Amino acid sequence: MINCIIVDDEEHALEVIRNFCKKIPYLNIIGEFSNPLKAVSFINLHSSEIDLVFLDIEMPHFSGIDFLKAYSFFPNVIMVTAYTDFALDSYQYGVVDYLLKPFSFDRFSMAINKVREKQKKNKAIFKNIQEEERHILYLKMERNKYIKLTYAEIKHIQGAKNYTVIQTATEAIVASERLNELEQLLPPNCFLRTHKSFIINMDHFESLKGNRIQLKGTDDDLPLGATYRQGFLDYINEQMRSTVEKKLAK
Repeated sequence: MINCIIVDDEEHALEVIRNFCKKIPYLNIIGEFSNPLKAVSFINLHSSEIDLVFLDIEMPHFSGIDFLKAYSFFPNVIMVTAYTDFALDSYQYGVVDYLLKPFSFDRFSMAINKVREKQKKNKAIFKNIQEEERHILYLKMERNKYIKLTYAEIKHIQGAKNYTVIQTATEAIVASERLNELEQLLPPNCFLRTHKSFIINMDHFESLKGNRIQLKGTDDDLPLGATYRQGFLDYINEQMRSTVEKKLAK
């Protein structure tokens, strides 16, 4: 659903937009204003509820350009005007489309489709950001400094008494969190506790020889403690079983 308001001092224009909106099921008019100052009062109270503004340019007291300057945060504005002179100015403020009166329903629909496509694109971007944030760890350093790492960057984590050392491909980072604290923050389907002092990223696992774990791209081997050995082997077996099932399913 797209919640919209109409701001136009011409009653005929309000009626045309209102009737066109009724033909599109996902458009929901939550306000109509022939007086732009009343529109401003409404917007100040309900800005978070408004997805789209149909906006005239030539209005008394408060022009469409004044509106664009004052409410630049609105993501979707469609200009509705009888004048072509302001088209360039309005586009500079990021309006979605510019409808020149009189306009047909088909032309109106084209403008609405632009809003829909913009919303879809923004949702996709937001989804990607959310997905990325789910794979990010924020680590506290000394003097209240923080660093951001993606899970993929972390090869293993070694715990000390009151701090941890996070090993990436390029550096060792000392963080203020204890190993047990980081273990609670990391996804268990990827990070495994292999020793009282070590957590490893299984995406970097290469081999197990005896009680020593070899990671990809490094000569270091890490210990596999007796307490954690069975859980580690169960994880490896489960991953092997899952891989075989996927191959058989193809």
